[in-house]
Amino acid sequence: MKISSLVHSLNSDIKINAHQIPFIPSIFHSSSTPLSLTTPGTFTLVLDCTDNPATRHFLNAYAVAMDIPLVSGGAVRAEGTVGVYGLPIKPAQPGEAEERGPCYACIFPPPAPAAVREEPQTELEKDLEAQRISLAGTGACADEGVLGINCGVVGLGMAAEAVKVILGIGGFRRTLLSTVYSD
Repeated sequence: MKISSLVHSLNSDIKINAHQIPFIPSIFHSSSTPLSLTTPGTFTLVLDCTDNPATRHFLNAYAVAMDIPLVSGGAVRAEGTVGVYGLPIKPAQPGEAEERGPCYACIFPPPAPAAVREEPQTELEKDLEAQRISLAGTGACADEGVLGINCGVVGLGMAAEAVKVILGIGGFRRTLLSTVYSD
C-alpha cells in the first residue's frame, strides 16, 4: 500500500498530491521535473527528516528557492534539535517582497570543501590519516549513533512546529535543543 493511500484511509477529508521523483539538485533546472514542484506557492512548508548534512542543505536550498519555511529536526547521540527557518518576519506590503527570517544555511553553513591533502608516505602517516578519517564523521546517525527515544522527541517537536506554520501561528524563534541526559 502506498503511503498516500494509507494516510487517505485514515482521513478521507484531506487531499494528497503524491510526487514520485528523485529529489536531487537537478530538480531546479530539469525539463523532466513536474512544473508543480518548481512553482512557488505549490507547497506550504518543507519538513526535513533526513540524517545527513548534504541532504539537509539541499532541502534548505529548495525551501529558499520556493520562499517557503523549512522545519528541520535532527537527532544524534543523545542530543536533538528542532528549528523553523525562513519564516516570514512580517506581512509583505503590496508590491514588496516578503521579509523572511534566516534560513538553515545562514545559521549552519555548509562545510567548506575538503582541502586536497598530500598522499601519506610513511606507515605512521597512513595510520594517522586513517584515524583522522575515521574520527571525522559526518554528523549523521549512521556515523555517530542515536538514542532511539530521542528521535521520537525530535519528531514530536517537528510535528508541533509544522502545525504552527500551517495554522499561521508559528513565530521566529531560536532552534530548540534537547538532550536526553545531562552531565
